[in-house]
Formats: sequence, structure tokens, C-alpha cells
Amino acid sequence: MNDLKKHAFLLSIIFVLIIMKFIVLPIFEWQDDKLSNIRLLEKKQIKVQQVLANQQEYIEANDNLFTIFNQVNSVFSHYKNESAFKLAQQKNIEKLLAEFNLKSQNIGWKGVSLVEQLQLQRFQVGIQFKGKSIDVINFIIALEKQPKWIDIIDFNFSIKGQKEGTIGRMDGRINMNMYNDAEFIQATKISKG
Repeated sequence: MNDLKKHAFLLSIIFVLIIMKFIVLPIFEWQDDKLSNIRLLEKKQIKVQQVLANQQEYIEANDNLFTIFNQVNSVFSHYKNESAFKLAQQKNIEKLLAEFNLKSQNIGWKGVSLVEQLQLQRFQVGIQFKGKSIDVINFIIALEKQPKWIDIIDFNFSIKGQKEGTIGRMDGRINMNMYNDAEFIQATKISKG
């Protein structure tokens, strides 16, 4: 017991240190943790308040984007399955060829690919035809004026029978892309899912 009395001061310091380690420090750590959570929640609250303060701007921006999307989306064909899409497009091409008195030698579908960034299905088609040069020029103009976007990749023409007052006849080949809209991507994702 004398030893304890002799070292009472040191033991009281050890006792105080133990209390600080197991009681006081955990309280401070708990307070720091709560304080950091409060700061995080305050930051989130400020962001939410900023969003709410700018809500009308976001609504207007969303409406503008929706309008632009509808305008852009209107230049692509609405979703049809592959065979229905090709058939409809080929009928349209044949109608244009007949309208401009051009003789079709070959209409060949070359391939289908996905443009995932735009959520489109791209069809490539090649057309070989012949007719009067002026009719070929009018046919190309009519293709460019189609309400649904047609991307002419390349074209080759050979001109025959040019005379004074006439630009002759042409044999031509055009390769182009046609697009099917975003519903195709959604339909394949659903069927794969």
C-alpha cells in the first residue's frame, strides 16, 4: 500500500490519461464525425437550393432540348423492322426513279450497322441506273429533298451522247445511307434483356 501512496501522483496521471483515451478522445472523434456529416449535408442542401432556385431555367432548357430533339428526330424514319424498312425505302427509290424516267439496273442493300451514339440503325444501299442526264440531276435533287434524311456516300456517272443543246445520257451508281430511328435500339435492348 505504501508503494501505491508513494506513486499516487503517477497513478493519478495514468488514470487521467486512461480516462482521456477511452472516454474523452472517443467523444471528440464522435463530434468530429458528426461535424463532417453536418458539413456534407450542408453542401448537399446548398446544391439542392441552387437547383430549386434555377428550376425555371432547367425547365426551359429541357423544353428547348425536347423541341430540338423532335426536330432532329423528324428527319429519321420511324422504327420499322429491317425487312419492312428496306421494302418501304426501296419502293420510294423505285417511285423516284420512275418519276424521273430512269431505268433501274440494280438496287442492292449492302449492310446494316448501329450508330449507338445517336441510337440509329444505318442501312447502306447501292443503286445503278441509266437515263437522260437532266433526269439524273433532278433525281439527285429529289433524293436530297426527301423529308427523311438520306446520306449520299458516293456517286459515279458516265456521260454518253453529248451534243450541242443536250447533255446526253448517263449511267450512274449511287451509294447512300438511310436511317431508322431510336426505337430499334430500345427494341433490341429489351429483347436481349
